[in-house]
Amino acid sequence: MKKFLKVVMYTVLILGVAWVGIGVVKSCGSDTIKLPDVNKAKYEVLITANRNVLYTNEYSQDGTVYTLHGFYQCINDKYQYSKLDLSLDTKTFGPIKINRRLR
Repeated sequence: MKKFLKVVMYTVLILGVAWVGIGVVKSCGSDTIKLPDVNKAKYEVLITANRNVLYTNEYSQDGTVYTLHGFYQCINDKYQYSKLDLSLDTKTFGPIKINRRLR
């Protein structure tokens, strides 16, 4: 009985290691995700309180709250994309200016 349990345990261990290894190899070999290009962003958003400029392709407005649906921000001299929604309230951030960009 002990030999049988050892064989089963080693078999499960080997299959587990192989499963993890296949998962790592498969995830490393996948195509890279293509993020939207900042140069193609439709809107430029100026937050006057901190003079920060963000770029987005889509936004909505509900009263004094602007919600950016995915946006670019400049971090360390590079634009980084965030898929998250960002809500900006004019009561907190002051006037928000949104300009349509010309391409």
